[in-house]
Amino acid sequence: MRLIGLLMVICVCVATHAQSFLDRRSDWQKKELKGSVRTIKTYEVRKLDFLTAEELKVFQQRGQKPPYYKKVWTNTLDFNRMGYIMKSRCPESWTGDNYDMTYNAANQPLCMIRYKDDGSINNSYKFTYDKHGFILYAERRNDESVIFKEFYTCDNKGNLLRMIHKNEDGGSSENIFEYQNCKLSKWTITDNEQPYQTMIFDGSIDRLKELYVWNGKHCDHIRISINSAGLPEMAEKETEYGGWYIYVQRSFDSQNNIIKEIFYNVDGSVSNEKTFSYKYDSYGNWIRKESKGKGTFDNRIEEREIIYY
Repeated sequence: MRLIGLLMVICVCVATHAQSFLDRRSDWQKKELKGSVRTIKTYEVRKLDFLTAEELKVFQQRGQKPPYYKKVWTNTLDFNRMGYIMKSRCPESWTGDNYDMTYNAANQPLCMIRYKDDGSINNSYKFTYDKHGFILYAERRNDESVIFKEFYTCDNKGNLLRMIHKNEDGGSSENIFEYQNCKLSKWTITDNEQPYQTMIFDGSIDRLKELYVWNGKHCDHIRISINSAGLPEMAEKETEYGGWYIYVQRSFDSQNNIIKEIFYNVDGSVSNEKTFSYKYDSYGNWIRKESKGKGTFDNRIEEREIIYY
């Protein structure tokens, strides 16, 4: 999750299910959860100015003083006993996805059904495997037509070598995966036969070392430093003149969660600094997270209710 967060502040990555077939860990592991988590219910703690006029009126009728904060449900995740997400629910699409997942005996995804905010089905995403259990084909469709198709090629060990993504409108992208000593080293994406993005890894999908993103004739080049715990603690960005500057630096607590994130401008000045504090349960999973920064959406409080098997 921390790596994904770092990617999000650097670039917009192509969204495909290829990543799930490169990272075979359970969702417990991907989300760095400890213990056998059954359900996580997440809330955002909002200030009083988010209360509606109707809500304020209720407190006035009761002769009560409105609370300074109110807790708003944003997302619920249900996991099976093997640690894979079975269901995701949220009140509105901006807080997350509403979907159900089914798996085969090897815990590989078979079908994802996505829902609209009103509960009706939006689209489905189905996966097909060959006789060896290697991913072969995926298709997303709604009631009317196929939205896109994905064609996969694997080696004799099940390592993903190639994925071709074809949209309904005729657009397409190709993903090529390379390995060194059977470990992921490179992922290259072309969009409509034009270079789009290349990622260099240190052996696995969660250890990104370098990133190249093409934007027309210009290419952004980013280097990521990984600490001894495997965490992305710094990213440097190459300037158009060939020099380098630190783009973002991160520090972590003993639970490997981010506690400080500093963003820099090209001249070395600080553009933003965010801090994070946590409260943990007995398993070591955070149940309250408070973030502070300069941006409007940097200042927030989240709470989680976690149920275990």
